[in-house]
Amino acid sequence: MKNCLALFLTLALLLALAGCGTSAPGDPNEGLYEAVSATGMGVTIPVESVFPDGFSLELKAGGKATFHYEGKDYSMKWSYDGDSFRASGGGAELNGTVGDGVLLLEDVLGSGIDLKLLRDAASAPAAPAAEQKADAAGEAGETAAAPEPYEPYLDALATLPVFDAEASCAMSNWMNNGFCLIEDDVFYGRYFRSAGSYAELVTMELVNEDGVIRSGEWKQLDGKHWPSCLQKRGDTLYYLIQTQGDSVVEGVGCIKTDGSEARVLYSGACSYLSLVGDRLFFTDENARLLSCDLEGGELREEFGLDKKVFYPYFLSEDWLLYQDDADNESLHLLYVPEGLDYKLNDEQSYCPILCGSALFYTTPMAKDADMYYLARIDLSQWDETADEALGCHVPAFSIEHEGALMRLHFCTDGSVIMPDNADKVAPLDEWYSLSSSQAIHMMIRFLSPVYMVQEDYSERGRVNAGLFTDRETGHTEKLPWLR
Repeated sequence: MKNCLALFLTLALLLALAGCGTSAPGDPNEGLYEAVSATGMGVTIPVESVFPDGFSLELKAGGKATFHYEGKDYSMKWSYDGDSFRASGGGAELNGTVGDGVLLLEDVLGSGIDLKLLRDAASAPAAPAAEQKADAAGEAGETAAAPEPYEPYLDALATLPVFDAEASCAMSNWMNNGFCLIEDDVFYGRYFRSAGSYAELVTMELVNEDGVIRSGEWKQLDGKHWPSCLQKRGDTLYYLIQTQGDSVVEGVGCIKTDGSEARVLYSGACSYLSLVGDRLFFTDENARLLSCDLEGGELREEFGLDKKVFYPYFLSEDWLLYQDDADNESLHLLYVPEGLDYKLNDEQSYCPILCGSALFYTTPMAKDADMYYLARIDLSQWDETADEALGCHVPAFSIEHEGALMRLHFCTDGSVIMPDNADKVAPLDEWYSLSSSQAIHMMIRFLSPVYMVQEDYSERGRVNAGLFTDRETGHTEKLPWLR
């Protein structure tokens, strides 16, 4: 991030030396272009985090241009061939493309940094008189349609993902600590050697014969720690390293599925690990979002989110859902390619899970309450609201509360919703009928279309047993403790 800032400041200083030139008037690309995103090294940076006063370039008639930065205007010249754009002067040269109100500056000063600028519709040149006359002389009764305004916040929503059963299960598991996972009838994750004893990280084959599940060959991978936010890529497990007997997270670790090559990739308190593309994302002890590569290198802050964030979950590589701690713990969506931040609601929101286009979450019935209401936001439905500060329209989402009262956590597989304790399972369209007892006696630890893993708790809060369910037959087996 610091390197990106230095490159942008260098650009501003070089442009201050620019001169002017000439070209024909009435060019269709004339107008005031405002930067909306900056991208480099695979990272999209909100422009305001680098340029608090904005970054703009006004293309004028006669090849003249004005660059505006930190309250000052600097002159330069510009031209284009087809859609290829060039601006130069004072030793600085910018290249890219221009057309239809979009200006893209590519590989700025050979730095690998790209800028995207959009033209203010009010600054676009009027059509030449001859064209206006020709339009007016069109077929009788026919009116030329005005071009649709560019609405970045509304247009981006067309790319918002819709979650199927598998994606909803994966998000449910992550929101419920991600202590284990099952892939190809092999269990990986937290398991207790005997009732109430310390857990460990193991791998275990599951033998499923007509819905009757038993444990096959198993192996201890780590007897000193257990995992959370467990994820698998190839033959490697990535997870948050938790200390035996408590919930203290020591860092981010990885290990091969055969128990070899155990490593610490990041050392220190952290939370909310996600494996996205070729990077690991997590929050540090100050709840700032960081990422590193799969070897633990290239550690950096992400997306200019200079604030505390919780539940940062990637709905896709382009969409990040998170809770903004300073904004009353409300939910936000970040559209990464353009740095667009959507505020979804105004209330304290926990454990959000997307199912189809419906985003479910829990909100406390009262401050510091142990019981929560279930709420829903339909991300496919919104009202357009003008935002004067942004100069465009933004979506306003509606929130539904139907009185469902439960503990903090829940799971969904795309067709049903199951709260903590699974006292009652409700079809998705009857989510408002859910309820759950306050005392913990059963926790869902893994959910997929094939399997469900639960931990049975005693009145003293100790784990009595691990229960494995074949979801097709509904048959549940209590697997013997590993010894």
